[in-house]
Amino acid sequence: MLYFMIISGAFLVGVGINTALMNCIRNLVRDTEEMEDTDNSFLKQMKLRYKNCMRIGHEIRNTEAFAGKYMDKYTSYGLSFAAYEKIISVCGGICVVAAMAGAMLDRSRLLQYLLLGFLAMYVINGLKNMTDVRGNRRRITRNIVDYFENRFVAATEEPRAKYEESSTKSVMKEEKR
Repeated sequence: MLYFMIISGAFLVGVGINTALMNCIRNLVRDTEEMEDTDNSFLKQMKLRYKNCMRIGHEIRNTEAFAGKYMDKYTSYGLSFAAYEKIISVCGGICVVAAMAGAMLDRSRLLQYLLLGFLAMYVINGLKNMTDVRGNRRRITRNIVDYFENRFVAATEEPRAKYEESSTKSVMKEEKR
Protein backbone atom coordinates (compact mmCIF):
# COMPACT_ATOMS: atom_id res chain seq x y z
CA MET A 1 0.00 0.00 0.00
CA LEU A 2 2.92 2.35 0.68
CA TYR A 3 4.12 2.07 -2.92
CA PHE A 4 0.65 2.94 -4.27
CA MET A 5 0.80 6.11 -2.19
CA ILE A 6 4.32 6.91 -3.45
CA ILE A 7 3.18 6.40 -7.06
CA SER A 8 0.08 8.54 -6.46
CA GLY A 9 2.09 11.29 -4.75
CA ALA A 10 4.69 11.44 -7.51
CA PHE A 11 1.92 11.46 -10.11
CA LEU A 12 0.11 14.35 -8.43
CA VAL A 13 3.33 16.34 -8.02
CA GLY A 14 4.23 15.75 -11.68
CA VAL A 15 0.81 16.82 -12.90
CA GLY A 16 0.82 19.85 -10.58
CA ILE A 17 4.25 21.01 -11.72
CA ASN A 18 3.25 20.48 -15.35
CA THR A 19 0.10 22.56 -14.82
CA ALA A 20 2.16 25.37 -13.26
CA LEU A 21 4.57 25.22 -16.22
CA MET A 22 1.74 25.36 -18.76
CA ASN A 23 0.21 28.34 -16.94
CA CYS A 24 3.56 30.13 -16.85
CA ILE A 25 4.19 29.56 -20.55
CA ARG A 26 0.66 30.59 -21.50
CA ASN A 27 1.01 33.86 -19.57
CA LEU A 28 4.44 34.57 -21.05
CA VAL A 29 3.22 33.94 -24.61
CA ARG A 30 0.27 36.27 -24.02
CA ASP A 31 2.55 38.94 -22.55
CA THR A 32 5.01 38.77 -25.45
CA GLU A 33 2.21 39.06 -28.00
CA GLU A 34 1.12 42.31 -26.30
CA MET A 35 4.58 43.48 -25.36
CA GLU A 36 3.90 47.18 -25.88
CA ASP A 37 1.79 47.42 -22.72
CA THR A 38 2.86 44.39 -20.70
CA ASP A 39 2.77 44.18 -16.92
CA ASN A 40 5.44 41.49 -16.78
CA SER A 41 8.46 42.94 -14.94
CA PHE A 42 10.86 40.56 -16.70
CA LEU A 43 9.75 41.81 -20.13
CA LYS A 44 9.79 45.44 -18.97
CA GLN A 45 13.38 45.01 -17.83
CA MET A 46 14.32 43.43 -21.17
CA LYS A 47 12.69 46.30 -23.08
CA LEU A 48 14.48 48.86 -20.94
CA ARG A 49 17.86 47.20 -21.45
CA TYR A 50 17.33 47.05 -25.23
CA LYS A 51 16.11 50.65 -25.35
CA ASN A 52 19.11 51.88 -23.35
CA CYS A 53 21.54 50.00 -25.58
CA MET A 54 19.99 51.64 -28.62
CA ARG A 55 19.93 55.06 -26.94
CA ILE A 56 23.66 55.08 -26.16
CA GLY A 57 24.51 53.92 -29.65
CA HIS A 58 25.34 50.25 -29.10
CA GLU A 59 24.05 48.24 -31.97
CA ILE A 60 22.56 44.88 -31.11
CA ARG A 61 23.24 42.95 -34.27
CA ASN A 62 21.79 39.63 -33.16
CA THR A 63 18.47 40.41 -31.52
CA GLU A 64 17.59 36.73 -31.34
CA ALA A 65 20.69 36.02 -29.24
CA PHE A 66 19.82 38.97 -27.00
CA ALA A 67 16.30 37.64 -26.43
CA GLY A 68 17.54 34.05 -26.02
CA LYS A 69 20.04 35.16 -23.39
CA TYR A 70 17.27 36.76 -21.39
CA MET A 71 15.01 33.72 -21.82
CA ASP A 72 17.75 31.60 -20.24
CA LYS A 73 17.52 33.81 -17.16
CA TYR A 74 13.72 33.67 -16.91
CA THR A 75 12.33 31.98 -13.81
CA SER A 76 8.82 31.44 -12.57
CA TYR A 77 8.26 30.62 -8.92
CA GLY A 78 12.05 30.45 -8.64
CA LEU A 79 12.46 27.72 -11.29
CA SER A 80 13.64 27.88 -14.89
CA PHE A 81 11.90 26.01 -17.70
CA ALA A 82 14.64 23.36 -17.66
CA ALA A 83 14.17 22.82 -13.92
CA TYR A 84 10.43 22.33 -14.41
CA GLU A 85 11.10 19.71 -17.09
CA LYS A 86 13.61 17.89 -14.89
CA ILE A 87 11.21 17.77 -11.95
CA ILE A 88 8.47 16.37 -14.18
CA SER A 89 10.82 13.70 -15.52
CA VAL A 90 11.96 12.77 -12.01
CA CYS A 91 8.33 12.36 -10.94
CA GLY A 92 7.77 9.96 -13.85
CA GLY A 93 10.90 8.03 -12.83
CA ILE A 94 9.74 7.83 -9.22
CA CYS A 95 6.47 6.33 -10.40
CA VAL A 96 8.29 3.56 -12.27
CA VAL A 97 10.81 2.85 -9.49
CA ALA A 98 8.08 2.72 -6.86
CA ALA A 99 6.04 0.40 -9.09
CA MET A 100 8.97 -1.95 -9.55
CA ALA A 101 9.82 -1.93 -5.84
CA GLY A 102 6.20 -2.60 -4.91
CA ALA A 103 5.96 -5.40 -7.46
CA MET A 104 9.10 -7.07 -6.11
CA LEU A 105 7.99 -6.88 -2.50
CA ASP A 106 4.32 -7.81 -3.00
CA ARG A 107 4.11 -10.35 -5.80
CA SER A 108 0.36 -10.81 -5.31
CA ARG A 109 -0.19 -7.30 -6.73
CA LEU A 110 2.60 -7.38 -9.28
CA LEU A 111 0.45 -6.41 -12.26
CA GLN A 112 -1.37 -3.65 -10.36
CA TYR A 113 1.85 -1.96 -9.27
CA LEU A 114 3.46 -2.16 -12.68
CA LEU A 115 0.33 -1.05 -14.52
CA LEU A 116 -0.24 1.92 -12.22
CA GLY A 117 3.42 2.99 -12.20
CA PHE A 118 3.93 2.84 -15.95
CA LEU A 119 0.54 4.41 -16.66
CA ALA A 120 1.36 7.30 -14.32
CA MET A 121 4.73 7.76 -16.03
CA TYR A 122 3.15 7.79 -19.49
CA VAL A 123 0.53 10.33 -18.44
CA ILE A 124 3.16 12.60 -16.86
CA ASN A 125 5.44 12.41 -19.91
CA GLY A 126 2.47 12.86 -22.25
CA LEU A 127 1.48 16.04 -20.46
CA LYS A 128 5.09 17.23 -20.58
CA ASN A 129 5.20 16.65 -24.34
CA MET A 130 1.87 18.42 -24.79
CA THR A 131 3.31 21.47 -23.05
CA ASP A 132 6.04 21.65 -25.74
CA VAL A 133 8.44 23.87 -23.84
CA ARG A 134 10.95 24.12 -26.70
CA GLY A 135 8.32 25.12 -29.24
CA ASN A 136 6.76 27.67 -26.93
CA ARG A 137 10.16 29.04 -26.02
CA ARG A 138 10.91 29.57 -29.74
CA ARG A 139 7.53 31.27 -30.10
CA ILE A 140 8.22 33.57 -27.14
CA THR A 141 11.69 34.43 -28.47
CA ARG A 142 10.27 35.09 -31.94
CA ASN A 143 7.63 37.43 -30.47
CA ILE A 144 10.32 39.34 -28.55
CA VAL A 145 12.60 39.60 -31.59
CA ASP A 146 9.73 40.79 -33.78
CA TYR A 147 8.80 43.44 -31.23
CA PHE A 148 12.37 44.73 -30.89
CA GLU A 149 13.12 44.73 -34.59
CA ASN A 150 9.84 46.37 -35.56
CA ARG A 151 9.66 48.86 -32.71
CA PHE A 152 13.20 49.95 -31.91
CA VAL A 153 15.10 49.35 -35.14
CA ALA A 154 12.60 51.48 -37.06
CA ALA A 155 12.99 54.21 -34.44
CA THR A 156 16.78 54.21 -34.75
CA GLU A 157 16.79 54.10 -38.56
CA GLU A 158 15.20 57.55 -38.82
CA PRO A 159 17.87 59.41 -36.79
CA ARG A 160 20.58 57.40 -38.54
CA ALA A 161 19.21 58.41 -41.96
CA LYS A 162 19.15 62.09 -40.91
CA TYR A 163 22.71 61.80 -39.64
CA GLU A 164 23.86 60.24 -42.90
CA GLU A 165 22.12 62.99 -44.91
CA SER A 166 23.74 65.74 -42.87
CA SER A 167 27.17 64.12 -43.11
CA THR A 168 26.73 63.72 -46.88
CA LYS A 169 25.76 67.39 -47.22
CA SER A 170 28.78 68.53 -45.20
CA VAL A 171 31.09 66.41 -47.36
CA MET A 172 29.56 67.92 -50.50
CA LYS A 173 30.05 71.46 -49.13
CA GLU A 174 33.71 70.74 -48.43
CA GLU A 175 34.19 69.38 -51.94
CA LYS A 176 32.70 72.54 -53.47
CA ARG A 177 35.19 74.74 -51.62
